[in-house]
Amino acid sequence: MGSGVAWATTPNPTTYDHMVPASGVGSGTFTVNITGLPFNTKIYARGYATNGSGTEYGNEINFTTDNIIANVTGYIYSQTAGSITYLSWNINCSTPGVVPVKFGLLGAAIGVTLKYPDHVIFQDNANSFPIIGSTYPPGLPANQRGFVVTNVGVTLLD
Repeated sequence: MGSGVAWATTPNPTTYDHMVPASGVGSGTFTVNITGLPFNTKIYARGYATNGSGTEYGNEINFTTDNIIANVTGYIYSQTAGSITYLSWNINCSTPGVVPVKFGLLGAAIGVTLKYPDHVIFQDNANSFPIIGSTYPPGLPANQRGFVVTNVGVTLLD
């Protein structure tokens, strides 16, 4: 016997989609906190109660989660030491729930407006903040800008 909330990104969610059980056992009103929902997504939810006869569902509601703006800070820059040019980075994010996927450098001729993914000259995968490191990519152009791709979008670094 149990109760809680079933949710999904499609109508008519069931306990086979996602479920958040209510704490405690019994009948009556309950409250649950649903966490970890995807950003900027329409969610369908409804209460459920299960007993020996099966599961019954309440009325469905829907809402759209907020679109999170990631507070990503840091830098990616190139530096020449003698005849060797290297790329260094130090990137962090203070927004809870934001996870990096890729980071890298955009580059093109002076005067070109740099865009992701059109002007990617270096990129690598990432899965947590902070992202710190360096490499020695060949032939970096003078017009450069760092970027980070996260689970909520692309951030261009200043």
